[in-house]
Amino acid sequence: MIAPELATKVKLFVKKSDLPQTYLELVDESSFRFAESFDVDHENNRIIVPMQLKDMTTSIFAIDIATKNVTKLGDLVESTVFGCSYDNGKLYCAVFNRSRVVVFDTTAGKVTAEYEVFAPNDVCVDENYIYVACGKKRFFLALPTLGCVLRIHKTTGKKSIFLDNQTTLSGIQYHEGGLYISRLYDVIRVDVKTKRILKISDCNYDSDESYLSDNMFLDNQILYVSLYRKLDEKNLLQMKTLNTVGYALSTLFTQCVNGLSGGDFNLSNPEQLLELSKGDTMDNIVYLKYYIKENRMEFIEMEPQQSDGHYTEFGEYKGLRIGVNFLHNKVFLQNIDG
Repeated sequence: MIAPELATKVKLFVKKSDLPQTYLELVDESSFRFAESFDVDHENNRIIVPMQLKDMTTSIFAIDIATKNVTKLGDLVESTVFGCSYDNGKLYCAVFNRSRVVVFDTTAGKVTAEYEVFAPNDVCVDENYIYVACGKKRFFLALPTLGCVLRIHKTTGKKSIFLDNQTTLSGIQYHEGGLYISRLYDVIRVDVKTKRILKISDCNYDSDESYLSDNMFLDNQILYVSLYRKLDEKNLLQMKTLNTVGYALSTLFTQCVNGLSGGDFNLSNPEQLLELSKGDTMDNIVYLKYYIKENRMEFIEMEPQQSDGHYTEFGEYKGLRIGVNFLHNKVFLQNIDG
């Protein structure tokens, strides 16, 4: 059980020369648009990665961890996948642009279920439920800034709001009766039975620097939280106070500009705001590594050998560091033991 105080935190730095790094290309760069997340199929020892193409198709790939062979499992049409969770042969995808959670059967290579969920950023599952870190709909817009967690029963499809009145939620994972949630600028644990919220950590190491959190990865009772967009105190305060009206106006403005420039004018498609994220480059890979049982956190910064450090999901599995970069068509792999 987690103690009600903040986790103890230490800072580590990994030089790019310390260990060799591999960058595994999944799609041709000319057709690539972006990548946000991954998960691991433990039974078959493979990494599952959704990767979006310029034609708005998201192709789902499996990487064999032992051989590094890549297999394409299928496609999701007109889908922007911001987060995913693999469980028992199914990949649960948070499809942001369509405001859906889509269940993809990795064996059959097809979609088996869809649920309407507004502005979903990430998704996780337990034995009975699907939990979605998402937003709400106001007027004609799905707003991620109205953060909440929606719970969906796997069998009946019944939906209910599990956690409400939050800021934008970036990532979510389930572990032993608790939901671990990244809320842009901090990480919390929510007890599934009591809904008690415990703050685990801010997204920084000291008061001089802060980051925004992104997707989360969980393995062997260790939680990994990818960090991006380094902020000073003024910018962090602006992010914390970003309101629904401001988001709605910025979305409307973006759509109008897009329409006037000859693109599709579609007020229900906030996915176009992805273009604003393409400037979020970083020199290094930065992530939190949280040891759940020990309530201990490591703040890790790594020098990448290629590209930049804008990794939207990063984690470790069986001695292998795995990372997905928003801006690049290659998956980062590194054997921790050399």
